Amino acid sequence: MHSYLASSEDVAEAWNYFYHTYLPKNKSFTKPELSDALSMKLMPHHPSHFGKNAPMIKVITKVLIDSYISETAFGTLGIIKQNDEGFDRGHTKVPYKWNNVESFARLF
Repeated sequence: MHSYLASSEDVAEAWNYFYHTYLPKNKSFTKPELSDALSMKLMPHHPSHFGKNAPMIKVITKVLIDSYISETAFGTLGIIKQNDEGFDRGHTKVPYKWNNVESFARLF
């Protein structure tokens, strides 16, 4: 599921941006910092929906963070870890994505 969400901007732009652009540039971050970055990325689509402090940005930020730290979602991948001040980037390489028999066989 993570591979699909982060696969392209057409699938889920916020997920793709967070995983492929934001995380590689930020070893640690706070929720407001991520929210501001998401707003800047998404605002051109609809300023009132995605502007700084817009309700939609708050929801997107919360869903992203909750999904990446929850053990019932992507938390077990170790992509981000919560600390006292915010979040630290963890593993940015998720387990190999396979979508056919040949790519699965290459794992062994």
